[in-house]
Amino acid sequence: MTWDEKFYQQQLINRWDAAHELKTTPSWIQQLVWAADQFIVNRPLVDAPDDKTIMAVYPWFGDWGRDTIITLPGLTP
Repeated sequence: MTWDEKFYQQQLINRWDAAHELKTTPSWIQQLVWAADQFIVNRPLVDAPDDKTIMAVYPWFGDWGRDTIITLPGLTP
């Protein structure tokens, strides 16, 4: 794992901790947060170049509305 990946993962956990008002997150939850983050991908649009989407059935299909809505509570704080 590169330094950039470690830094990104730590920033992700820091955001998780802040969103849930935690001082530290147990390692098993950190693993779930990192796994869930893999389904949130960039999807730039003309009027929103920094947009993201959720690939609920990743990698076989694109983003599907129903599947995306179902996964939102588990994938986003």
